[in-house]
Amino acid sequence: MRHFIALSFLLLCLSSTCVFAADSTDLERQAGQAECQDSLKICSYLAQNLNAQTLIARILPVMFPDMPLDPREGFVQRENLKKIIFWFNNEEMRQRFSSLLPHFDLLEDFVPTSMVNLTTEVYAVTDEALTEISATLGMGASVGLPSPTTAPATDTPAGLNLSAGFSYGVANFSLSMALTAQRVLNRVSRVTSVQQVVPNFTNINYKHTTTIFMSPTPGTAKEQDAGLTISGTVSVNRHNQEQILLKDFNLYYGVELPQASNDAVPRVAALQINNPELYLLEGSSSVVVSANTFELRNNRGLGLPTRISRGTISTKLMVVVRAKALSFDEFLRSNREMRAMENQVHFTQAELDKFPTDTIPLDILMQAIRPFARLSLSGDRLLGIRMDRQYARKDNYKKNLEITIHAKGFKQTAVRTVENLMLTGLKFEDLPRRVLQKATVKITIKARPFKKLTLRRPKKVLYYNPATHEFLVP
Repeated sequence: MRHFIALSFLLLCLSSTCVFAADSTDLERQAGQAECQDSLKICSYLAQNLNAQTLIARILPVMFPDMPLDPREGFVQRENLKKIIFWFNNEEMRQRFSSLLPHFDLLEDFVPTSMVNLTTEVYAVTDEALTEISATLGMGASVGLPSPTTAPATDTPAGLNLSAGFSYGVANFSLSMALTAQRVLNRVSRVTSVQQVVPNFTNINYKHTTTIFMSPTPGTAKEQDAGLTISGTVSVNRHNQEQILLKDFNLYYGVELPQASNDAVPRVAALQINNPELYLLEGSSSVVVSANTFELRNNRGLGLPTRISRGTISTKLMVVVRAKALSFDEFLRSNREMRAMENQVHFTQAELDKFPTDTIPLDILMQAIRPFARLSLSGDRLLGIRMDRQYARKDNYKKNLEITIHAKGFKQTAVRTVENLMLTGLKFEDLPRRVLQKATVKITIKARPFKKLTLRRPKKVLYYNPATHEFLVP
């Protein structure tokens, strides 16, 4: 019985713990050996780290560098995903092939290359918004801002075709503030956004399109693509790693037009940008604005989810491209930090053991609220509050609070634990347009214990400036 228990424990170790330890430290399995039937001279090998097709593709160029294997001399084939079957007339050739298999059945050995974070965004902007953005950023005709009179010719009747001469660079933060101001007025809407993290020297090949069929004349059919395609090659400057070059950059954006009674009218308006060398600098964006305008008849004119008001009659498309180079170590560190932030939803046991034993009143907790205001590069506002974690105590961190956020024309209610308010905070819902048009916004935050009827509700008053996207200190 004792021997049976010991044997069971050993088998359990081999099947679970030992395997887990091996998987956690080294994913590469030990390569096997080829098995041969001497009577038939047929051998088989079960791949451990690669699939059979990849392993064959690695070995054959080494075995037969000058010419392919003559079928009369032997054969090598894949029986299934992991198994290889081979046969050779020549015994020396068979032994050599068998000995090479374990040496090639290994995980790929490589040095990670640098990465490039590339973002491409398309906006629908009104003429009024374009004028104000240009004035805010100090842009205009002197920097080649396109206009219908200077637009290059295009063979697409309702299409747009931009040359590289209409692109210009602006600082990311300045562009973000300008977009935010116009989005408050409902003059700018982001149509689409594509973010890619690609290795250096990689060919970009992004495509998300729908084929639209039309019949220009009876008996003929024509295809047009609606959607977005991006292509090019990224390259980081050796001497200035903040400078990134997009070689042979090509962007195509096709917008489906409303159904027309005459099928001969094109149903897709196309915006196309071609630039053999598009230079991007970290911290700035390359901006291209379409020369022609789109006629809008309602809130979703031309299939664009613009959400622009019915009073708007036309918009232009603005393409924003930006990039940032980062090492592979930075890329891994960023992912680890993101996972750490996601996992930090509770205090650790070590932190709990250090909590003081005194009691903090709710009034002091409310005064410990700190607001935050962030702005994405696309002009999206992120407002919220977070409690100071130095006021965490053993008797309060698990308590639920009913939080009410109120401004004139805006109200939000949420239930959060004190622990959650300290670690992750509370994000405000999007403030209405009429609220953001004020010079300053008074925001009152009240709290009370959840499901506890009380007239006393401690509060915290904040003042927010929509123009500068900052909370003011009274």
